[in-house]
Amino acid sequence: MKDPLNKLENPSLETDDSDARAWHADGSNDFTAGWSRSNENPRSGLWSLKAVPACNNLYLYNGPMQPTHPGETSFLRSWAVASASGAALGVLHSGVEWLDSSQAVLSRSEVVTASGAAPTAYSRKYTSVTAPANTAFSRFYLRLTSFTSGSWYVDDSFWGDAIPGEMIDPDSDVVFDTIQTNTIEVANEVFTDGLTATGSVSLLDIVNAPQLVSSQAAATAADDTDYVLIHDTSAGVTHKMTRANFLAGMQAALGFTPENVANKDTDTTLSANSDTKYASQKAIKAYVDGLLAASDAVVYKGVIDASASPNYPAASAGHLYFISVAGKIGGASGTSVEVGDMLVCRVDGSAAGTQAAVGANWNVIQTNLVGAVTGPTSAVDSQFASFNGTTGQIIKDSGVSLDTGTGLGTSNVKVPSQGAVKSYVDTQVATKQDADSDLTALAGVSSNGLLARTGSGTAAARTITGTTNRITVTNGDGASGNPTLDVGSDVVVLTGAQTLTGQKKFDDAQGKVGGTSTYGGVPAALYGSITSTNNTTTGETDLINITLPANLFSADKQTLSWEIAGTLAANANNKRWRLYVAGVLVFDSGNLTHNNADWIMRVTMTRGSSTALRLDVQLNCNGQSVIVDWTFENTAFNATNTNVFKLTGTAVATNDMVMRNYRGIWYPAPAL
Repeated sequence: MKDPLNKLENPSLETDDSDARAWHADGSNDFTAGWSRSNENPRSGLWSLKAVPACNNLYLYNGPMQPTHPGETSFLRSWAVASASGAALGVLHSGVEWLDSSQAVLSRSEVVTASGAAPTAYSRKYTSVTAPANTAFSRFYLRLTSFTSGSWYVDDSFWGDAIPGEMIDPDSDVVFDTIQTNTIEVANEVFTDGLTATGSVSLLDIVNAPQLVSSQAAATAADDTDYVLIHDTSAGVTHKMTRANFLAGMQAALGFTPENVANKDTDTTLSANSDTKYASQKAIKAYVDGLLAASDAVVYKGVIDASASPNYPAASAGHLYFISVAGKIGGASGTSVEVGDMLVCRVDGSAAGTQAAVGANWNVIQTNLVGAVTGPTSAVDSQFASFNGTTGQIIKDSGVSLDTGTGLGTSNVKVPSQGAVKSYVDTQVATKQDADSDLTALAGVSSNGLLARTGSGTAAARTITGTTNRITVTNGDGASGNPTLDVGSDVVVLTGAQTLTGQKKFDDAQGKVGGTSTYGGVPAALYGSITSTNNTTTGETDLINITLPANLFSADKQTLSWEIAGTLAANANNKRWRLYVAGVLVFDSGNLTHNNADWIMRVTMTRGSSTALRLDVQLNCNGQSVIVDWTFENTAFNATNTNVFKLTGTAVATNDMVMRNYRGIWYPAPAL
């Protein structure tokens, strides 16, 4: 039966279920490599732990971590036996691992339970261990070092807060071989800092108890059967006492009265409520578990590594977990948690699941809040809070409150609500002209004159002005009255068709453009355009293509003058102009590489005869003449026919050459 003082679960390996077995590798519910449950060599019951060299330097833990406070003292030991004797069997250690609140290992305390040189019969060694500073959890472990051959068997391990009751084995002779200050050896067991360190009892206390039967300088071998022999090496004396008197002496030295086993109570309800009976561990556990379950008390269940976004575990109300590694709880779409955060279930029978499925059954309590804000002990109702200082963590009563009145007074400690501001503003602007940039511009004009909008949101004062002796203006700025306009002395007012003295009368044949056979005696702009035309890819593209009417040149020396302008793209591609008249190439610039330039071409076409047309061409780029006075006489021209005037552009890429505008002016033949 398990010692009620023993904190270990399943210490004798009598249960094999992976969860109930309790022995496991770190982070697993199963044995670490090299350890197994075996019925080959048990000390008690049917089973023990078996170790082979594969487990060398690997830790085997028992049960969950135990909450522990710094300074707590506990005792531990394990029974062990080797399959043979020899150094290759290594050294078996029993120990306790101390961990902080984040479950990081602080240190370990351990005792050498046995070594390869030990006898092949079960032996044990005790030690007491004390939790160091910052300890929050602890757990028992076994490990083997320098283990290269053979087998070890471990059974009936112990870890508790008091000296185990089996220190005196009632089924066998107990011989204390040596008394030392801090070391007691009982048979093949060694207590290091054990009894004496607790301040409770030492062997000499027992020897000097009144129950001691006799002392003698030497004991016989026969005394081993009936007595407990205690050898004091410092005095060279061996004491002997009966087993019963030894136990009585121990009780007297410890100062306690043994309990009557008949008073052991296994009632899980503790209904006797007695000061005489003492409840078994199982009864107490069942009673406490029942109270906790009925009251939904908080029960620590362990830690959760959230790095892989696990689901919530199956739990009942009061079950508590700590986060050991940050991440998410409740799946990939769950709640973010950090190390030290607590998860508390608040619904009995909550199934394992995601945040969406069971997240409402849990409370996530953060333990590492950063930037928490504190406030005053009291404040005026409905007044705003403001920061106190520059830490961003202290607030105060600002003395400022919300005002819903629509009158908007002059207070500096009231803040109008949105509704109050809207109502006030709507009332004020209901009869006002909407703001407009043009109105603002007009209001900004300060001088007299006629107001003119000069652009979006701009205005200026203007004054009507005339031309000397041609148009006279009175009150042009309108400041003193309406502006008045009249013609000047140089202007003749015609009242009908008249012939002016010193002037010629213009008619269709001589002065009016548009006659049927001639353009009269004055120049006339016949052609013009401001529509851009560009070249296309590498082919020759028409920039201008105009059919000149028949009889445009009805007399020799009549001239048609062209001015054509455009731009060149910002590159060094080849550009080429070609001019055709009546289907004849009359001008070819060849390939030019002007870059990012303006260009202008001037062409003069003068009739030499009814079948000959003389042409002069000038081409300028960025104000510099490229081709000057290119002269060509076109004998394919016929004045009585229509003739095509065409300018083309050839380049490397589309838009290398752009024709932006042109103008064609007709001039009559000169008089002389």
